[in-house]
Amino acid sequence: MALLTEPKMVRYIGNGQVKDTQAGKDFLNWIYRIYEMGDGLGLMVLEKKDDRTPVGHAGLVPQTIEEKTEMEIGY
Repeated sequence: MALLTEPKMVRYIGNGQVKDTQAGKDFLNWIYRIYEMGDGLGLMVLEKKDDRTPVGHAGLVPQTIEEKTEMEIGY
């Protein structure tokens, strides 16, 4: 949850605002629901190779655009 309170980490996620505890839980529940949709879907944590410091996340996520579900590369 700590990553969601860091402005640098969330600047390109949604509205770019940090998340409080409840908004963070809602975001994580959304991620968990996507994992349940199938293998290969959802956001995965990205880490620096040298020290495994989390630097963000990326993955395939379904998004509804103009009433049609499309796959998005989220990062």
